[in-house]
Amino acid sequence: MSNFLVEAVENRELSMCYQPIMDISSGTIKGIEALMRWNNSILGEVRPDKFISVAEKTGLIYKIGEWGFREVCKQIKVLNMTGIHGIQISVNVSIKQLEKEGFAESCIQIADEYGVSPASIEIEITESVSMGNVDQIVRNLKALKLKGFTVAMDDFGTGFSSLGQLDLFELDKLKIDKIFIDGLESDFRKQNLVKAIIAMAGSLNLSVVAEGIEDEGQLSFLKSFGCDLGQGYLFSKPLRKEKLEDFILKYCSQ
Repeated sequence: MSNFLVEAVENRELSMCYQPIMDISSGTIKGIEALMRWNNSILGEVRPDKFISVAEKTGLIYKIGEWGFREVCKQIKVLNMTGIHGIQISVNVSIKQLEKEGFAESCIQIADEYGVSPASIEIEITESVSMGNVDQIVRNLKALKLKGFTVAMDDFGTGFSSLGQLDLFELDKLKIDKIFIDGLESDFRKQNLVKAIIAMAGSLNLSVVAEGIEDEGQLSFLKSFGCDLGQGYLFSKPLRKEKLEDFILKYCSQ
């Protein structure tokens, strides 16, 4: 897999899909998560949870990560040129990227190169950052925040972070993992956990995205809990860039 991955960028095997993030109360689109895809002629479709770990182990994550960040900047520029503004795109960033000195400066430079506002990009991290070089990670995140990027923590509640690190990483948003949303209607423990996360986030002035919403029952519970934002197949599957603009225009106008 690592041998094929070396040439993935040059062979144009990588692509980005975009999954909308919706305002739970109004049903309007509030953001988009960029999701990387890899389709190899021999291996076929390779899941991100398989090839990203290989990329991290081999050091290819820096090249692939920069490609992904550039694609997000290109997409924001395209949307801006068609008159669509104010829709933030979040991009997943590996712990290895965050540990690299100069990572923040590289992101700032690329955003400037494409003429996009840092405020239109959200850096999405996972709780695994707590296991890395925290000092360097914090330096990179602080530098990005100073320029206007926002920071979200994905898969909250499934990893290693402590509550104290919510402040350390200067987060703007928490994303509640799908494992807490599955079976939400019938599981009182999950309901209480989700309510507690939402209440805690509110007290820290963080917005909350519930991931993996698949039916109206889950949505109803999340509305009653005061959750801000939602993402999942109930709203939309990940979209190819060709269909993204139509979706945005449809759900901006509601």
